[in-house]
Amino acid sequence: MLTTLLLLSCAFFSASGEKEKCKITDKQCIVLFSNSVFEKIFEADNNQNIDPMHIEFVEGNFPDRKIKLTNISMTGYNTCKVFDLYWDIEQSLLNLEFYCLGFSINGQYEMSGLAVTVPTEEKGKFTIDTKSYKLMPNTTFELVQTVGNKTLFHLKDFNVKVSPLEKVALHFTNLYNGQEIPSAKFLAQEHWRNIVYTLQDKFASTCFMNVFVALNKLFTTMPLEEYFDL
Repeated sequence: MLTTLLLLSCAFFSASGEKEKCKITDKQCIVLFSNSVFEKIFEADNNQNIDPMHIEFVEGNFPDRKIKLTNISMTGYNTCKVFDLYWDIEQSLLNLEFYCLGFSINGQYEMSGLAVTVPTEEKGKFTIDTKSYKLMPNTTFELVQTVGNKTLFHLKDFNVKVSPLEKVALHFTNLYNGQEIPSAKFLAQEHWRNIVYTLQDKFASTCFMNVFVALNKLFTTMPLEEYFDL
């Protein structure tokens, strides 16, 4: 299904260069158009810290400890495809559903808190490797009229929910001062969800801000009249 959608979205613009216009009620056409646009932000001239994405820091709090991730590098957004959407041009709403094949994240971490009532501080390198993920940004937008009486799409605001569809692999060097057994237990099946769910919304907000900045820059070159029957 993902391969089929990729091929269709790549073919949205015909070989002759003529654009296939969407009716604003044609959801399938708009999904294909959305994927064609999303792919463009990964082209060299448009890629504004999207893939790879560099993030200064992300912080999270657990019941007994705090964690700070720094100097973060993240790849995988170029595997994401729009599978579904809802848009209401009258209400200026656009809600998207992306499926991504996986993300790879690495950097440095600092962790402090209690280990069996004993205060601890640990730091080292970390890696997070995911498999499939679902991303669900809900956005508001505005339609901007240019001096030449063209209509431009501009994203105004968003919130995003994300959800792993498979287990996420975590690795922190020097956790529990390098003690293998408690470190493995902390990252075991019963803990990875807590770690991921504590951090993922903060990652998603930062990442989608970068994505939306890149999309808005691209939208300034794409009058809607060229792509939609308005």
